[in-house]
Amino acid sequence: MGLARESCDGYDGASPVANSIRLHHHFPYHFPSFSIGLAAWLTVLEALRLATGRPVYRVIFDFWLKIFGVTFGLGVVSGIVMAFQFGPNWSVLSKMSGPIQGPLLMYETFTAFMLEASFFGVLIFGRSRVPPWFYLFSTAMVALGTTSSAF
Repeated sequence: MGLARESCDGYDGASPVANSIRLHHHFPYHFPSFSIGLAAWLTVLEALRLATGRPVYRVIFDFWLKIFGVTFGLGVVSGIVMAFQFGPNWSVLSKMSGPIQGPLLMYETFTAFMLEASFFGVLIFGRSRVPPWFYLFSTAMVALGTTSSAF
């Protein structure tokens, strides 16, 4: 006798499998949402730094860039796991909706993710290597890639 309740299909809601599925599906929904807002915030901070020249915007930008990097990495890793879960966990769904899901996953990978990941490399390693306007452009492209990956 515990606090776990039986669900309507007979599975214990506190089982390790149910908790694993909850955990794996929590990340791909929450990290991209946070990343979309954070990428836009980084773009605003970099634009303010260029417009005003105040160093405080650089300090704030660098702080949030680290958090964005962690969020981006966790979103990528959990998204890969979720994409591979389609086959084993929802094989009938994947078989029926594969012609729809496949192109959408391909679009997200080859356009949004590649745009985001390429310019994210500039954000991490390129501040001293590129002109300030291109760094702002890279920040905006990361925000565009992050936002377009939600569609």
